[in-house]
Amino acid sequence: MIKRILKIHASDNVAVALEDLKSAQVLDIGGDRMQLKGDIPMKHKFTLDSLKSGDSVRMYGVMVGKAQTDLVAGSLVDTRNLKHSAEPYRISGGRPVWHPPNKEKWKGKSGGFHSLETGPHIPVVGIQKVSLKPQNIIFP
Repeated sequence: MIKRILKIHASDNVAVALEDLKSAQVLDIGGDRMQLKGDIPMKHKFTLDSLKSGDSVRMYGVMVGKAQTDLVAGSLVDTRNLKHSAEPYRISGGRPVWHPPNKEKWKGKSGGFHSLETGPHIPVVGIQKVSLKPQNIIFP
């Protein structure tokens, strides 16, 4: 069976059309049947529930915006009826702590390759390389 829609998180009240969907098309969404209220272009979102103006729109399990108009289930969600909004940002359990990696195994290595003819080379953007004279290499 080909999936026509994607509901990313269980708490989402919108889904993504994975193909062009036609107005009045009936979709089976987790055992519930829903009729679309308009055409939904591929990659666009549509409501899974009816929303009142000011209601939170949830995707990825988080609030991504607020409805600007009343929307019935199966309606296209776009910039005309959705305004970006997010829940307050907070870090649980205090500030994150960054621990630098152990660099011992890299000590004395250039990270590039060595040519006996021209000295060390460090790859830059794919196939381009930069040649360095040995006196210009600095190791921490």
